[in-house]
Amino acid sequence: MAEFQLNEGPLDAESKALAVKELRETEENVKNGIEKLRKLLEEDKTLYFRTDDDFLMIFLRPCKFYPESAHALMLRIAEFKQKNASLLDNLMPEDEKAAFLENNVVNVLKNRDHKRRRVLVVNAGKSWDPARVNADQMFRIFYLIHEAAILEPETQVHGVVVIMDFEGLSMKQVLGLTPSFSMRLLSFIQDAMPLRLKEVHMVKEPFLFNMVWQMFKPLVREKLKKRMFFHGSKMSSLHKHMLPSHLPKNYGGQLPEIDYTGADWYPVITKYEDHIKLPASKFSFQFLSLFHLHRAQGQFSRKRPTDQCTMSQDTLIEATKQLTLAEKLSSAPKLYIGKSEFTFDPNPLDEEWQARATKELRETPENVEEALNTLRELLKGEPDLNVPHDREYLQKFLRPCKWYAESTFELMKRFYKYRQSHPKYCDNLVPRNERTVLMSGTLTPLPKRTEDGVRVILVEGGKKWKPKELSLDQMFRGVILFLEAAIAEPKSQVAGVRVIIDMDGLTLTHVTYFTPSFAAAVVEFVQRCLPCRLKGVHIINQPFIFNMVFAFFKPFLQEKLRKRIHFHGTDRNSLKKYIDAKALPKQYGGECDFPDEPIGEPFVKYLNVFQEDFIASSKYGYPSKAQK
Repeated sequence: MAEFQLNEGPLDAESKALAVKELRETEENVKNGIEKLRKLLEEDKTLYFRTDDDFLMIFLRPCKFYPESAHALMLRIAEFKQKNASLLDNLMPEDEKAAFLENNVVNVLKNRDHKRRRVLVVNAGKSWDPARVNADQMFRIFYLIHEAAILEPETQVHGVVVIMDFEGLSMKQVLGLTPSFSMRLLSFIQDAMPLRLKEVHMVKEPFLFNMVWQMFKPLVREKLKKRMFFHGSKMSSLHKHMLPSHLPKNYGGQLPEIDYTGADWYPVITKYEDHIKLPASKFSFQFLSLFHLHRAQGQFSRKRPTDQCTMSQDTLIEATKQLTLAEKLSSAPKLYIGKSEFTFDPNPLDEEWQARATKELRETPENVEEALNTLRELLKGEPDLNVPHDREYLQKFLRPCKWYAESTFELMKRFYKYRQSHPKYCDNLVPRNERTVLMSGTLTPLPKRTEDGVRVILVEGGKKWKPKELSLDQMFRGVILFLEAAIAEPKSQVAGVRVIIDMDGLTLTHVTYFTPSFAAAVVEFVQRCLPCRLKGVHIINQPFIFNMVFAFFKPFLQEKLRKRIHFHGTDRNSLKKYIDAKALPKQYGGECDFPDEPIGEPFVKYLNVFQEDFIASSKYGYPSKAQK
C-alpha cells in the first residue's frame, strides 16, 4: 500500500463531473461565487480573510457555490475560533506530537473509500487512554487533521467519512468525555467545519455506549442525525455504506489489517506547518496571525495586525476564554424553587422539538437559509443597528416571525428603537443592576414548563410588592430581564411564554403608583417589540379595585393581545385550562411546592453566572441618543 500523502492536485474528470452534479460547480457559478464572496468579505467589517480564489473555494464548495452561505460559514468559523481560542490559538502539529506518535487514538486510512472519500478512524474504546490523551487533545487532533484535509480539492468535492470504533469501551473512556467536549465537537462539525461530512459510522459499540450517546444525542441536529449509522459488531451493516473492497480486515474488509498509526502519517502533516503558521501561506486560515476578532460596543470588529486595536491583546485573549452559555450552566449553583430545581436550558432543539418548529414555525432548512440570507442583507442596509449576524442570535427574532425575514427585520428595528427611546427601562439591563427586584420575590420563573413546553413567569403585584422599596419601573425592568433570558432558550423560542400576574393583596396605595404613561410603555413593548411568542397573560386573585389598574392599560390594547389576556380571579380550574397542574404551584391549584418567602440570594447568584452575556446583549442596538 502506498504511503500516506495529501493530494493537492487539480480535480480529475470524474471529480469534476461530481462537482458539477452535486455542488453546482460550473464555470459560471465558480466565477460568480468567487466574485460575490470576495465582495461580501470586502464589505464585511467584522471579518478578515484572505480572498484569493483557491482559499475561497474551500468555503464555496461545501456551500454549493452560494456565496451568501459561504460568507455565513466563514463567520461561524471565526466565532468558533474565538470561543475556543484557549484550545486553538497558535495550535501547531508539534503541540500534539506525543499524542500523534505515542497513542493510537486517531488514524486516517491511506486509501480512500469506494466513493473516493477520505476516511478518519477514531479509536474511542480500549485504545484510548484519557490519562494520556484527554478529550481536549483529541479535539485538537481532529482540528489539525481538518486543516490538512481542506487542502485537497478531491476531499473538498468527495467529502469525508468517520468511523468511530468503540471496541473495548469502558467506564474509563466514558468518564474521559465531558459535556463541553461533546458540545465543542458537535458545534464544530455542524457549524464551523468547511468539509462535506458524508457519514459517521459507529462500530463495535457495547451496551455502555448508550451513556456516551446520551451526552451527544440532544445536540445532534436532523441533518447530521440522518448521516449517523450504528452497526455494532455487524460489519455487513457497515458494508451497505462502505464497500469491503476498500476497507481493512479490521472492519470486515478485503484490505490488510491496519498496521500503521498516527506516528506514520504525522510527518506528512508537519510538511504543511507553513500553511498553518505563516500569514502569507496560500491555503491556511488567517485567524492566528491576521485575524483579530474582538468585541467593541457589542460589535465584532476587523483589525489587521498593524492596526491599533481598541482592546488590548491580553483582554482579547481573556475574552476568548469565556465559557459558552451551556458551559456556564454546568458551573452555576443549583437553584431550587420550592422542591423543584430550575434550570436554564440553552441546548439546541432535539428531533421532537425540531419537528414542532417545522410544523408551527415553517422551520425547514430551505426557509431557514433563505430567511438568514435575506435578513443579513436587510441588516446591511441599516448600518446604525449594531447586532450580531450569526444564526443563534438572529433566530431569537426569526422564530416568533415564523422565519419571514422582512417581518423579522421590522421587529428588530422596533425592539431596538424601543430600547433607544426608553432608557429607564432598558439601559444597562444586567442582573447586578436589578438586585432589588430579584431579591423582592415579586418575579419568579416557575421551575417546570407546561405540558406543551411553555415557559411560565410569575409576577406577584399585590401583597409582595412594596412600592416604597421597589418602583414600577424597576419591576418592569425585571420582567424584561426575565423575558430576555427566556428567549435565549431555543425551546422557549418555539413554545413561547405565559405570564401569571397574581394581584392578591392589591390595595389602593398600589393603584396610585400606576400612570397612563407607564401603561402605554408596557403595552407598546408587549404588543410591538417583544421578540417571543407570548401565549397568554393570566390575571389571578384580582380584587375589585384591579379594574382601576386595568383601566390604564385597556385603551392601548389591540385585539390580538386582548384575546390573550385571561381573568381567572380565584377560579383555579379556569387557570388550569391553560397551564397544567404539574407546572403550577399548589396555591394556584397545582402540584408544585412553592416558597412563601422570596428566593433571594440564590436567585441573584444564579443569574450572575450569566452576567457577561447580559452585558454583551445590552450593548446591541442603535446608538443611544447621548451618543448621537
